[in-house]
Order: sequence, then C-alpha cells, then structure tokens
Amino acid sequence: ILKIEYDDQAKKESFNYCRQYYADNKATVKAIDELENDYHNHSPIWWYTKESAVYRLLSSAVQTHDANMIIKMGFFMQDLHREIKRIYYETDRTTKVTLYRGHGMLADEFEKFRKREGEVFAFNWFLSTSTDQEVAMTFAKTAILDHTTIGILFEIEIDPSICSIPFACLNNHSYYFQAENE
Repeated sequence: ILKIEYDDQAKKESFNYCRQYYADNKATVKAIDELENDYHNHSPIWWYTKESAVYRLLSSAVQTHDANMIIKMGFFMQDLHREIKRIYYETDRTTKVTLYRGHGMLADEFEKFRKREGEVFAFNWFLSTSTDQEVAMTFAKTAILDHTTIGILFEIEIDPSICSIPFACLNNHSYYFQAENE
C-alpha cells in the first residue's frame, strides 16, 4: 500500500467507491463528502483521531480483510504514515518507552493469543496507544460491556534505538488536542 502511487484522480475514485459502498448509510456518505471536501484543511492525524469516516472505513476494512477498501483508501494510509514518520524523525529517539493499549478481543481469538504469551507479535495496523496505563485500562473495561469480547491490556515496550517502525506521540497533532485548544 505504501508503494502504490495515488494521484488526485485516484483519490476522487476512492471517495466515489466509498460513497457507493455505503450508499444505504446517509450519515456515512455525508461524512465521506466532508472528508473529501475538507481533506486538505487538516492533517491525516487529525482525521484519523477524529474517528471520522476514514477511521471507520479503514477500521472496518482491516477487521473484515476488505482488500478493495484498503487499496482504495491507501492514499490516506500513505499520508498518515508519512506524517507519523515526519514526527518520528523530529523527536528524541534515545529513551525507551512503555506504552499501553486497551482492547477487546473475541474469546476464541483471545485463547489463541493467550497460548502465545511472551512471544513477539506484530500489529498490521496503525495502533493507538497511551503512556497512561489507566487510560488504556478504560478501553479494556469498555470492551467488557459488549459481553462478546474480553478486555485485554497490552503493555508495549519500545527501544527506539532498535525500532525500525516509525511511531510518534500524537497528542499535539490530534483532533482532540486541537478541539480542546480552540
């Protein structure tokens, strides 16, 4: 996805594809229109953290392994990756950091996962985390309310001196940070 070239026409086709895909959901179509019309007014991080149409589209596509949607929205993934990478190179990468993620997982997925405890594994998606364990725990507890999922807390230790995947603190770049400071 990060190597595909997307021009303005490809982006327009992506938005049209999304509108057709969600034609029966007027709220989502309206959100796609907003995204297309205002895309360049905000950063990709802003759009992603706003939990806008693009966040919902991509999250759904990744969860359902919808390759067509993932490819169609690849331009956004490229933009988001590029911005995270820029922030990554602008920040101090000498201090080890511990991050947390609260998450809900179906029981059968959790059982497979539990059997691999202590092993290294990879996420195949942009991962939102927190430096505050309690914030992440809130997300894990929320997952329990679903009654079909098990709330889990990931503790992720990153040594930037050996990390090859860009990561960044998005606090100053997110929708919520900007909304709070307006």
